[in-house]
Amino acid sequence: MEKLTQAEKDAIRDAGVAQWWKDWFKTDYSWDGLTKIQWQGWVVVTPKAAYNTYIKIHGLPKGCPNTACQVVPADFDGLPEGTKTRRATLQDYWRDQEGKLEGQDGGKRYTIAHLPAKFEDGEDSWKADSKHETWASLLALITERLQRGAKTDLMLAFPDEPVTGPDGRANFRGCIL
Repeated sequence: MEKLTQAEKDAIRDAGVAQWWKDWFKTDYSWDGLTKIQWQGWVVVTPKAAYNTYIKIHGLPKGCPNTACQVVPADFDGLPEGTKTRRATLQDYWRDQEGKLEGQDGGKRYTIAHLPAKFEDGEDSWKADSKHETWASLLALITERLQRGAKTDLMLAFPDEPVTGPDGRANFRGCIL
């Protein structure tokens, strides 16, 4: 068996990286794209008063990163009558970042965590610079999310629905760290 040359190894690696980015952009981790990705085990409640009632009784749900997301565990049955719910998405998980969105990739905006190093059009973001000052803000955000994580019950035998109850893990799906 012949060994691959370094050029052949590099070509294989580069093709794999290019495919990974193609798939990442297709999934669409932009701010608008995050509305299409479910955050399992959580529901957004309205009106805000219903959420505030939950918070007063139980405190911030374990695994919920912030109060801006206005979510409660989907299996919670103590909501006031008339409360409306909808399935939570990754945009809800990152809701507190809405005022800090970045990027001009064809008009797409991203959270600091989802911002790619290079946009689909080939233009670099600040993440292409490993010494950029904004990395400190990203590190602080990621650290905070890790600290807010909570126990999650997993059923790995069911890959389509592997989580039972609210998914309290830090949710870095699609993040470019």
